Amino acid sequence: MSKAAIILALVAATHAVSPVQKVVELLDGCKAKVQADLDAEAKSMEEYTNFCDDELKDKGYAIETAGRSIADYMATKEDATAQVAALSDEISTLGTTIAAKDGELAQATTNRAGAHADFQAAEKELVQTVDELSRAATVLKRGMSFAQGSNGQKKMSAAVSALQNILDAVWLDVSSKRKLKSFL
Repeated sequence: MSKAAIILALVAATHAVSPVQKVVELLDGCKAKVQADLDAEAKSMEEYTNFCDDELKDKGYAIETAGRSIADYMATKEDATAQVAALSDEISTLGTTIAAKDGELAQATTNRAGAHADFQAAEKELVQTVDELSRAATVLKRGMSFAQGSNGQKKMSAAVSALQNILDAVWLDVSSKRKLKSFL
């Protein structure tokens, strides 16, 4: 062999790795990969644990807030229920009052209708009396005296009859009736 080939063989032999060394190198490489994977997994686990802790705090606060809101809503519901009961009682009381007032209204309407009928009858009688008095005044103006003339007695009895109708009128007060009786 040539010198150069021997040097190359020696250099190759010195640089050549034995199979055991190669296994050790491979194991060291695997160990480094596993250690890198473990470190990455530990970092991911720490991030996940922090995330879970943060979520636990947030959810705990949300649950506490929701619990307070539920308590507030329950109190509001109880207040509204009490208010509904009170207003229902007031409605029934007002319904009874309205029914009583409707009864009073019907009674007052009936009374007013009767009073109106009495008023119309009295008004008719007054109109008739005014008419009779107007005719009596006309008769008095035509003749100066009832007693004078041939028809005097007849006219006098008509005037007395008209005054008697006035005396019998319902609307005439007691004092006026006395005066009219003394006149007759």
